[in-house]
Amino acid sequence: MNILVNSKVKTPMGEGIVQGALSMLDERSLRSARVIIRLPVNDETRPHLGESLTPRASASGLWVFSEVDLL
Repeated sequence: MNILVNSKVKTPMGEGIVQGALSMLDERSLRSARVIIRLPVNDETRPHLGESLTPRASASGLWVFSEVDLL
């Protein structure tokens, strides 16, 4: 998947906007692509605010998803 900043993507928690991408090494030393997504704080995302990069957000927050989880 080609990740472009400011592009719309579908996540398991709804539609969001790509804010950036991260490349990390997982436990088996394989590259794993992670993507930072901005999602609105709503009934679907509010219960997951504690898992976000912005746990005190009120209008929109940032979450990290694996690239494979994005549609």
